Amino acid sequence: MTRIVLAIMVGLFCCGPALNSSAQTRKIDSPEVLKRLLAMPAPTPRHAGTPAPPQVAETRSPQFYSRDQTPPDDAPIEDLIDYWLRWVDGDREPSEAVSKRLLEAFINDPKLLPPFLDLLPQDDSTKTKIKNIYDKAQLDPQFDQDWRDKLRKWLVFNSTYFLDELLTMARKAKDNQRDGHVEKEEALSALARVSWTNAEPLLRGLMASGQPRATALALSLFYEHAIEEKDLSSEERYRRDLQAIAVNRNQPGYARNVAIESLSLTEWAGVEDWYLSLFQDESLLDVSDGEYSLSPFDALFSSDLEKWIPIMARLVESKDINVRSAAALCLVTVDDEEATAREALTPLLPWLTNPAWINDSDNLRMRLIQALGSIKIPESVPGLIWARAVAVFCKPPRSLMNSGPRSPTKRRTKRRLVATALKIFPSSQ
Repeated sequence: MTRIVLAIMVGLFCCGPALNSSAQTRKIDSPEVLKRLLAMPAPTPRHAGTPAPPQVAETRSPQFYSRDQTPPDDAPIEDLIDYWLRWVDGDREPSEAVSKRLLEAFINDPKLLPPFLDLLPQDDSTKTKIKNIYDKAQLDPQFDQDWRDKLRKWLVFNSTYFLDELLTMARKAKDNQRDGHVEKEEALSALARVSWTNAEPLLRGLMASGQPRATALALSLFYEHAIEEKDLSSEERYRRDLQAIAVNRNQPGYARNVAIESLSLTEWAGVEDWYLSLFQDESLLDVSDGEYSLSPFDALFSSDLEKWIPIMARLVESKDINVRSAAALCLVTVDDEEATAREALTPLLPWLTNPAWINDSDNLRMRLIQALGSIKIPESVPGLIWARAVAVFCKPPRSLMNSGPRSPTKRRTKRRLVATALKIFPSSQ
């Protein structure tokens, strides 16, 4: 209260001249004004906008979010929300029990719901609950338009509540030859999941349209539906069609990529052998379509790094440069926790001193060098020094290229450093 009175007195002192100049016809009785102000109740606290959310009382260590430190199913719900929020865009899913606990938590407090939608149980009851949350939020000011739009989009692509809207989008699916993809692919795939009755005639039409990308996508959706329905004869027929697309070099990159991903991510006898046999195909090392660069081997590899990293590590020792390159191009993309990344990148260290060790049209060797700047692999230091020496001294600086003949001293320095690097790492020659 004392601070309020002092603030008022300072304000009156500072504003006195202004008051007198703006109201010269009336003399202000300062003591009387002070008495009235002191008799008034203290002002209530004021806030601008919505109060900030409470701060997390505990600062999490990086180990809390580790792949190997998944909280148990009965962990406090705050721990589960915090942990899985870090993994919503990753390649992992919570257990069934945790999914149900997350759903119940968001029914009570749905503010954090949108990023978790794909981690919740994927059944009809979940869709009903999400729709109820969405409906109740329409007039609730605590939810902004972005929050509502995210829930609505999820309902459009994962339920039949907005089926007409989804169907309208799916009917526009077609090849985009310039950009190298299928327009409205997401809508068509979603329709096949939520309403096969409506999707089937559209897919048959695309298969008869002569559009190679849309045909491959439609075949993959028929194949996945046959597996779901346990229709073995149809499953085998569609698998053969997709295998033919996968190895056909005349097919667009998008079509080959869709075929390989669809086949490699489903379970069937011989899938791993078939997948690895593709590593001998040089044309699959650099797949592109329009403006897109594609990685057909990545889907299965990324689905289980713990299983596939050791397999790829063995394959980079192959005498077949195509097999070696395909395995290396998988390993170099690992951007996971440090221990996992170290396991994936260590087999690639020969690449540092021998750029020709791998067929690399996308300059992924530079990605390896950049990754080794943050991943601690002591064995990589000599190779990084060599790569740096070659990069610096085998390409003259632009200033020297434009300044006439280089001095004999600089030429001798370059020759000595490169010669030293080649003596230390003869495999690079």
